[in-house]
Amino acid sequence: TTVSVYSKPFADDYKFSGGFSLSDANGSGPMIVGVLPKPESIPMNGTATFSGDGFIEGSILGGDGTPIMSPGISTITANFGAGAKVSATLDGLETPSFDRIIISNMTISNDGTSFEGGKLSIFNGDEVVTADVMGSSRLFENQGNFFGGNAAGTEPAEAGGVFVMSGSDANIFGGYLGK
Repeated sequence: TTVSVYSKPFADDYKFSGGFSLSDANGSGPMIVGVLPKPESIPMNGTATFSGDGFIEGSILGGDGTPIMSPGISTITANFGAGAKVSATLDGLETPSFDRIIISNMTISNDGTSFEGGKLSIFNGDEVVTADVMGSSRLFENQGNFFGGNAAGTEPAEAGGVFVMSGSDANIFGGYLGK
């Protein structure tokens, strides 16, 4: 299972970018497509918050292999400048065992247009239930991009990403997007 990002030239020196998961047999999975900003439009300091929609899908492998699927509300916070990091929260998830996912400490790329990695934590209310839901041997992959901006240096208008987490007891994938 991998999360990949591809880019190719697009009009006016922008790039067309999509993130996708190869988590199932035919290579489909969550995808976000947009126009990447030019690196010079990324702020050198400060923070930005992007709010919008998100979703998760997957299956709880224990018991009867219960499928899970839920929309959510996403909030993405980017901290630009020294130690540049991004976090994303998916709230309002309606599953039997959790209602929120937080991906923290994602690293912003050198050119500032993308982010990846981080740590995924699963919550039920205020209780961290990552190990209870996922079990052991957890693998996590995550990739995101900032989108929008223009040649005049307008800051990115949107951010989004996709993730995959697998463990001995569950497999979950999803996406988050905000503007």
